[in-house]
Amino acid sequence: MEEHQKNKYRYERKYVFQQTKYFNLISELYKKGFFEIHNPRVVNNIYLDDWNFSSVVDNIDGVSERRKHRIRWYGEPFGLSKKFYEQKIKKEFVGEKKINFLGKFKLNSLESIHELYKRVSVDKFKIDLQPKLYNSYLRKYFSNPKEKIRITL
Repeated sequence: MEEHQKNKYRYERKYVFQQTKYFNLISELYKKGFFEIHNPRVVNNIYLDDWNFSSVVDNIDGVSERRKHRIRWYGEPFGLSKKFYEQKIKKEFVGEKKINFLGKFKLNSLESIHELYKRVSVDKFKIDLQPKLYNSYLRKYFSNPKEKIRITL
């Protein structure tokens, strides 16, 4: 397995805002010196968890040291694309993301998620998890190098 990112801790904060404020927020980002660092793209995830949904429960309970496991890819949900296994590790106010390349292949339908899971052999990472949730969304990326801040919407 090829690891794409060394162990880098970073501060990460998430905020909820009203969708009606979306364009105002983007306008404010430009005013504050932010700019888009690349084109918007579709993010696809298959979240993995145990039968007790321990990752979800830890998140809801605000456990300060927790892990999240997912299979992630970018672009069309059912197109040919590179897939990655990601493990996000949160410790207090900082997080680390370990990324491993799984291969380039196609997910044929939502019904084929379990087949994909078997095919990529995520269990080789010694985790006893199963696919629990699929989601897909459009993401925009902004940066302000002077302030050393990156924002994703």
